[in-house]
Amino acid sequence: MLVLSTEKLCNYIMKLLHTPVRGYDENGVRTMFKGSDHNNDPLICDISFENMLLKKGSVHNPVFYIEKNQSLYTVLKDERNRSYIIGPVCCSDSPAAAAAETVKLHKMNAGICYKMSSVYLENVYECAMMLFEYISDRALTREQMLMQNFDISSLISGVERKKAAINSEFKDHGNMHNPYNQEKREQDSIRTGDIEGLKRSIDESYSGQLGRMAKTRLRSAKNIAIGVITLASRSAIAGGILPELAYSLADAYAQSVEDLNTETEIEVLTRTAEFHYTNLVKEHIDKSRANPIVAASKDYILKHIYKKISLREIAGAVDVNASYLSDLFSKQEGVTLSEYVAGEKINYAKRQLIYTNDPYEAIAVNFSFSSQSHFGRVFKKYTGMTPKEFRERYRAVEVDS
Repeated sequence: MLVLSTEKLCNYIMKLLHTPVRGYDENGVRTMFKGSDHNNDPLICDISFENMLLKKGSVHNPVFYIEKNQSLYTVLKDERNRSYIIGPVCCSDSPAAAAAETVKLHKMNAGICYKMSSVYLENVYECAMMLFEYISDRALTREQMLMQNFDISSLISGVERKKAAINSEFKDHGNMHNPYNQEKREQDSIRTGDIEGLKRSIDESYSGQLGRMAKTRLRSAKNIAIGVITLASRSAIAGGILPELAYSLADAYAQSVEDLNTETEIEVLTRTAEFHYTNLVKEHIDKSRANPIVAASKDYILKHIYKKISLREIAGAVDVNASYLSDLFSKQEGVTLSEYVAGEKINYAKRQLIYTNDPYEAIAVNFSFSSQSHFGRVFKKYTGMTPKEFRERYRAVEVDS
């Protein structure tokens, strides 16, 4: 099943920011570590520092802690008192100096090369809000997040230093970033399901260019792509798409980005993701404008896609006669309700075939088919291929077992 989990989201943030993400239970015991070097981690080398950060966590908002005006940590806590710590990332213009200071402060192994990523603070804010919204099921604006932090003056000074470094880079290269309004039109198009608007915004010409988010062009292109996909997923959610679906797609696309080797391939995949999200929103909006009984039936089917669903059950859920619902659905959709249910199950099964290594029998059980052979017959009816043929042809990336 392609469903987002907290662990997957933390892994996604780790890849985006290139810094460890750690999870803790309600007693402060570390239960998860996402990062490259578990042993040479400042929090593992300095338990008292780790405990200090955990005490700063708040269920009301992400908390930022800046160490020596160079290293930034983000602490989050959910309603069950489980905590998450992201960082460190460099919030000054010298990641090498920040890394050296971290090694010294926390008595890390100086013989092992320790590197710290230098990222735009906006990316840290976005990741913090994304994780906070997921673990708390509560939205928080950037302004609310900053105003509620205990060390706002230090954070602002860190932002100003970063801006100074960026301005210095502009002077060196004589280039400016792509305009914000263009990006806003792009995201607005996704949020409203406006496919033609998205095409126009992508085709706009402007004098600036995309920022540089890493030392190498390829790594920078991947970071930008993951950022754009993240924004697109948030815009799609704002347009009415279920968060689990939007986040799961973002996770799958981000994994695919990591496997690409050219900037052109990355650009194509990024645009594919944006149009995918826009089409999902458009379909959602189109459905909402349909007959309310049919729309409610489709919503019920989507929410129970992994169960065995009968006409009588759906009719009861939308409070109409089963015979009336059957006739109404067929007239409006051009297919019987049972055919629609089967088609939707096959659409979701396709994603599972592409993005997981789950056995065919497990997928059949997952979508409540009576047997693997029954699943195979229905799948071939709707796609013209067996599940095995489909997986071999369309598998996007190799995934872990």
